[in-house]
Amino acid sequence: MLIKIWSAVNGRLLATLRGHSAEISDITVNYENTLLAAGSCDKMIRVWCIKTTKPICVLTGHTGMITSLKFCPYSKKDDRYLVSTSNDGTVCFWQWNVKTYEFNPNPIKYVERIKQGAHLICFSFSAGGSFLAVGSSDHYVRVYHVSGPVGPAKVLEIQPHLDQVDSLQFSNTGLRFVSGSKDGTANIWKYERQEWHSKTLQMSENLPGHQVSKTNPEISIKLKVSMVGWSLDDVYVITAVNDHSIKIWESNTGKLKYVLKEHDDEVYIIEAHPVDPRVFLSGGHDGKIFLWDLSTGKHIKMFFNQITGQGYGSIFDCKWSPDGQMFACTDSHGHLSIFSFGDGEKYRKIPDEVFFHTDYRPLIRDSNHYVIDEQTQCAPHLMPPPFLVDIDGNPYPPNLQRLVPGREHCKDEQLVPYIAIQHDRGVAEILDPRQDQQPNSPNAEVQRPTIDDMIERLQAEQANRNRVNEEHRYAVNSNDNSIDQPRNLPASDSFSSSNRPGARRSGDVEGVRQSVGNWQSRGENISILRRTRQYVPPLYLSEIKKMNNQLIKLSQFEEESYFKEAKKKPVTTALVLKEIINKERLTRRKKQMILQRRGIRNNLNNSARSNNRPSTRSNNALNEDEPSIQSDDSNDTSFSLDGVESWQESSSSSDNQSDDSSDDDWQFSRTDQRSARTKRKSQRNRNFVDSEDSHTDEQPRSSRNNNASINLDEPSTSSGVTRQSNKGRSKKQVLKDDEEVLDLPDAYKPPEWLTEVVPKRTPYFPQIGDEVIYFRKGHELYIEAVRRNGLYNIHPKTQPLNNKHVKDQQLVKVKSINYEVRPPRLVILQMKILNEDNMKETGEIFTLKYHDMPDVIDFLVLKQFYDNSIQRNWKPNQRFRSIIDNTWWFGTIKSLETNSNYEGCPFQNFRVIWDSKEEENMSAWDLEPCTERFPDSQKEGLSITEEERLQLMYIPKSEDWPACGREVECDRLINGFEKIMQISWAENFNAPVDLNEYPSYAKIVAYPIDLSTIKARLENRFYRSLDAVKFDVSFIEKNARLFNEAYSMITRNAKLITALIQKFIEREDCMDPTEIQQEIHQNKDMYESTESELDDDQENDRIILSRLETLLISIYTKII
Repeated sequence: MLIKIWSAVNGRLLATLRGHSAEISDITVNYENTLLAAGSCDKMIRVWCIKTTKPICVLTGHTGMITSLKFCPYSKKDDRYLVSTSNDGTVCFWQWNVKTYEFNPNPIKYVERIKQGAHLICFSFSAGGSFLAVGSSDHYVRVYHVSGPVGPAKVLEIQPHLDQVDSLQFSNTGLRFVSGSKDGTANIWKYERQEWHSKTLQMSENLPGHQVSKTNPEISIKLKVSMVGWSLDDVYVITAVNDHSIKIWESNTGKLKYVLKEHDDEVYIIEAHPVDPRVFLSGGHDGKIFLWDLSTGKHIKMFFNQITGQGYGSIFDCKWSPDGQMFACTDSHGHLSIFSFGDGEKYRKIPDEVFFHTDYRPLIRDSNHYVIDEQTQCAPHLMPPPFLVDIDGNPYPPNLQRLVPGREHCKDEQLVPYIAIQHDRGVAEILDPRQDQQPNSPNAEVQRPTIDDMIERLQAEQANRNRVNEEHRYAVNSNDNSIDQPRNLPASDSFSSSNRPGARRSGDVEGVRQSVGNWQSRGENISILRRTRQYVPPLYLSEIKKMNNQLIKLSQFEEESYFKEAKKKPVTTALVLKEIINKERLTRRKKQMILQRRGIRNNLNNSARSNNRPSTRSNNALNEDEPSIQSDDSNDTSFSLDGVESWQESSSSSDNQSDDSSDDDWQFSRTDQRSARTKRKSQRNRNFVDSEDSHTDEQPRSSRNNNASINLDEPSTSSGVTRQSNKGRSKKQVLKDDEEVLDLPDAYKPPEWLTEVVPKRTPYFPQIGDEVIYFRKGHELYIEAVRRNGLYNIHPKTQPLNNKHVKDQQLVKVKSINYEVRPPRLVILQMKILNEDNMKETGEIFTLKYHDMPDVIDFLVLKQFYDNSIQRNWKPNQRFRSIIDNTWWFGTIKSLETNSNYEGCPFQNFRVIWDSKEEENMSAWDLEPCTERFPDSQKEGLSITEEERLQLMYIPKSEDWPACGREVECDRLINGFEKIMQISWAENFNAPVDLNEYPSYAKIVAYPIDLSTIKARLENRFYRSLDAVKFDVSFIEKNARLFNEAYSMITRNAKLITALIQKFIEREDCMDPTEIQQEIHQNKDMYESTESELDDDQENDRIILSRLETLLISIYTKII
């Protein structure tokens, strides 16, 4: 509960800081050496001025004990941060001003309690203070960008350990840190290419040739990491293990260098020497302190904390001085030990037991948690200098009392307290000697105070009480905006034994903790009491400036390193063009052809844009920006990559497909992009644009909304930053990074009908397992509209006339769904034909593709809607209403028409007259009966109500959902998704990809999906079957693999999160997906990319490259 400030030069006790009501858990001092902050088990943080011990503020934002506390070293601005973590699972960033010492009582708070009872244990700042790493009991490691443009922001949340993370340490320079866990591993983390990569150190590893004896108890110990650290030069990572050993690892390779076994108990202290990179210190519960030489792996010196008559004291903490000339440690017996060079003569005058007589006196607290001394009614920092006593409360002689700050120049009579026994209470009281009493007087020790003495003492007390408000105002004067003024405290009416406080009421111990009474010497007057003492002299301005400049350089280096790596592209399948050319051993003529084509394109576009890496995974690799030259009649001259798309899809599909389903345009993906998009016009040429020209400057965000942290877009150099290529790329670049920033064309933006989360009657949104009625007439109308508008080439196999086995009106079932980024974005459906009598499959299938078009009627209708409409038996002159764009429109059926070409087909066979007098053909499933709330004639549309919308929705079949029903199952999945989205694996997939930042994502991934979209669809009962939910979930992994390397971190996480959700869906009785998460985490190696997957990716790249070459050459030939 006490904080003591000592002089390291001579061992003097300078001051005691009181105020906390429970044990101190952490202490921190800002680098200017002006403020000291302490966190406690009482859930509060108190900040004092070191120079005067004046309380600056009390921060009360936590609801649990403070576990760690530190001033952020980032010093570019006057507004800085004090950071704290707590058992309540929160990390708080307290903003304060270095000039005014004003603290904002409302912190920036991150609540990181993912699991019940989880708490944050430790944290570490980077050397420059730009980044903060936090470890917690829920096995997570989190990293915050403290110096971000909008304040601290979380940039990493990952679960790399199987047990609590209770030790963390950033390297002395750069963006590396090490995390230690009770699971027996330590991870070395480094930020590279937009991701935090880790290297795992296994504590079970031993040096080559090491043999463990069968009788050795270490084989039965579950190894845990006790503490981690770095050498001064960051060459080595140091880990303390619970088998009492210390292991030294090469930080760059993770190779075990030394195993140090000198300690006899666990080691919790690892401190690198602040000057010599070869030296570090270790301290443990065995009472031993070792100085080690990292160059030899041997100890230089050992100190043993022997305590006479008590054995030894376990070392609890230890710190070097900034110059490395001394270190201090504390032990389990409350001892402070200082180790240094020399004979220690300056310390010998200091007694072994050093306390102030006021250390344990009771305090009174006000509503703002400020304190005053209960007896003197005075704030601790404004009390007169205390007396120096031993552990039993006995005062030391005058020569030692002069060691107390403020008593250095006092006369001897002012340094001798008067001790008397209060017989009515039976306790000792130290009273002041008489002012004229001589120290050597024979009656000095028996003289009792006179009434004059008591009156003078009472006046002094009254003066102290009058200063209570003044000293509180003084304490908060510079913090008017952040700290409320404490209330006034009542003063006692008289100074008598009946109302004078006695010993502490609980937790009493003998000696100094029971000291009571007025210890002020009578020789001191009010002017002396008012004098402000300086306990710790300020640093020289030159020293502060030097440290500040050093911290600024470190933080700048961290920021530059971070943004440099953030601009680099992660390792993806979009290989650098030169690497592809070398890999495929292209001839010099082909290389020259590519460069010549680039020159032609540059001349046409009047620009010098180029790129150093084309997309090899994109199915529209050459047709990414705008629709290219196309011909309805000649496929060999079409600049469309239908062939590339056809090969990739057919070769990667695992479905057994008939000849009719081997369509040339099958692909995956969907979109749910709601982000705002820029409206600037693209200056690109419409006809001759390829994948190399379509890349834009995209700097990945550090937020969790980046589904595509690995992308194919290359940056421009307008910012003046040159980006580095992939590993293995030669220094000489074939292409330059001078790309200009370009917008995503509207044609590539995902259409609204494919991004809906609320179910609608029209347009039809296909879902796996749907039973629908296919209308040939409607399909032909769609084909005519596509040709009329020249939207895309129609493949013969997808034309209705080629499907002779399909009737004009056919009952079918959706077997598979794929998507294509053409544009327009198309849906490719593979349909199974059903027998209308028994609803069984006939074995015949056909394929079609379509997209929603204005003024084109759906030719696919859900069977349920069709059956309901036919049962209504509509007749002429009946009133109806119809939904168009979420609005009711009204009309009357005029007549029933038939088409000789489509006998018996009800598609658009009603001629209707709208109330606006317009006529049109409609189908029965487009019509709804009118209700009483609607007038007989309504020329204007009426908005549909939510109740009406729900009444018109699809009613799920019982066999399509578990026995509990859709409502219960959706609620279970929604609750599960809320927990799953908090898992670190899901971080990149929680929200839609920002297509402004990653435009190439929309050109590669045809059906983007994310967890928030799936959750919203569950909430709105969008899905007609559970299989439809599984279908969307499967695209989380498919899209990640399509856009990223198969062995990248984001792809691995996509596999893990997909497996987790799929297992959660399958286990109908599971309510908490975190149980499944632990199972998957233990077997996560199963989800690493297989060799076959990597081979598939490489084969895809080779084929696409070959297609690229052929198309480039054909375009070049045609142009010239």
